[in-house]
Amino acid sequence: MKKLVIFDFDGTIVDSMPYWDSLPRLLFQEMNIEYPIEYNDIFRKITIWEFSHELEEKYPQLGTYDEIIKKFMDMMEINYLNYVSFKPGALAFIKYLKENGYIIYLASATRYNLLMKALEKMDLVKYFDWIITEDIVGLSKRNPKIYDECVKKSNVSLNNVYLFEDADHALKTAHDYGIKTCAIDDLSMSKNKDFIHSFVDTFVDDFTEMDKIKEFLEK
Repeated sequence: MKKLVIFDFDGTIVDSMPYWDSLPRLLFQEMNIEYPIEYNDIFRKITIWEFSHELEEKYPQLGTYDEIIKKFMDMMEINYLNYVSFKPGALAFIKYLKENGYIIYLASATRYNLLMKALEKMDLVKYFDWIITEDIVGLSKRNPKIYDECVKKSNVSLNNVYLFEDADHALKTAHDYGIKTCAIDDLSMSKNKDFIHSFVDTFVDDFTEMDKIKEFLEK
């Protein structure tokens, strides 16, 4: 019986969310503009693409939407290539899945071109049977289309599809779609843990909790 495991990337496989969270502050600092502290919370509730539209409108001195996005992507590329590391147990778990015949997909909010650079740097491309991103789908993970595409591509029964993810909105979307969900703890979800615990199938600190994760994969 084939089983499909879908991974998120940032905050799930790699410990990159602190770097993403730092981008707006660094951009304002680079332009010598005082950073609005309320953006810390706003940035976590909307996509970077939505956030960049807001910055273009409210702070035109930061540049056009395309210029802001390019600055963010350039900064994040430096982080991926030099500083971002694996979450505990993530690589070993991915290898375990590969060795045991699971179909492994990656569904990320990060733009495809940037994501591929990160995956190549970390020698991860070879483990994934398919990679799909929000910019390919044209919708965020608040919409189930990215998961629908994964299920259709794999031709695996929905009962045998499992998601590992840290973002509450993506976990909720997948859960409501019918995918079994395992939340991976991350600092970025500190204010939403009670909400996440209320609906996910499993919650783990990291991928070293293999007994708990294997039990989840048998559900």
